[in-house]
Amino acid sequence: MAFDLGVRLPGRPPAERCAINWRQAREMADAGVEIGSHTLTRPILTGLGADRLRAEVELSRERIQNAIGRKVETFRYPNGDYDLRTRREVVIAGYQCAVTTDAWLNDGRDGPLALRRIHGEYDLARFADSVDHGIRQQYQRVVKKEKKSFLGLAKAEL
Repeated sequence: MAFDLGVRLPGRPPAERCAINWRQAREMADAGVEIGSHTLTRPILTGLGADRLRAEVELSRERIQNAIGRKVETFRYPNGDYDLRTRREVVIAGYQCAVTTDAWLNDGRDGPLALRRIHGEYDLARFADSVDHGIRQQYQRVVKKEKKSFLGLAKAEL
């Protein structure tokens, strides 16, 4: 597509878009940053056969653990795609939790293998707006639940 548009792509991504290296990952882990796994080759896991699914999930964890010298317990589903079979392989591989691409606050219904998240932004104002939206949604949920509870008590007293 870039060729069709006459756009010349750089040989390397700009520095702000480059992945971190293992030295940087170890430094971050040593400073308390959680380093999680995301598979070896980033395939859509729900479309893989059992052997490849297991290898993607297990070997990615092993590779990162060996490189940073720390236990890896978090996983992120590539493209956010997961199903019961994928979740089972994540548990078998030894992960404690997994993150989806679903944006929202967690309320305990999905459990630790399908955690939603509030996406970080490079722009602080957008990040603050995203967090504020999540907090307002949670507040509305609590108010609605309290109102329902209050109405139930009021009816019972009549």
